[in-house]
Amino acid sequence: MQELRIKGEFILTKNKKNLLIILLFTLFAIGKSHSQIINLVKQKEYTCVDSTYANIRSAPSIRSAIISKEAKYTPLQILEKKEKWTKVKGLGFEGWIYNKLVNSNYECIATQDPSPECPGKKTIQRSTTFNEGFKVIKSEVGCLYVKDRFSKKFWIGSLNIWPNKYSEKLQI
Repeated sequence: MQELRIKGEFILTKNKKNLLIILLFTLFAIGKSHSQIINLVKQKEYTCVDSTYANIRSAPSIRSAIISKEAKYTPLQILEKKEKWTKVKGLGFEGWIYNKLVNSNYECIATQDPSPECPGKKTIQRSTTFNEGFKVIKSEVGCLYVKDRFSKKFWIGSLNIWPNKYSEKLQI
């Protein structure tokens, strides 16, 4: 799959490229400035750890130092891609991960508070830890139905999670 880099900040697949071109022409036609268009397009991309555990390294090499070890479903913000490696940022770390250890085909989140509650739903029966990752199965206002790395499914509150795109939807 071909990739397009715009000012080194965006990573777009060929399918997204066509949509971007249409969007840019539309925005220019309605009078948006170059900087306004760049800010609209400049959305962060995320991926998820897809193996039981994955090493985050200081450089894109298996010989480089391990700076963090992340569990399955840990969300990672994509910063850069290089051949078989992706530079990522998480809660409290930044480094490189081997591409075969991540999956961008589903969404995942990490908790920033222990056991965020979701009123009126079946919630987890154990404490969650800071930066514990979950695969998002379904979302409702204020709540997420998630799967943990042990394949247990339950509801958690969508406040104080990262990335915070679910809690941003609740802002008034």
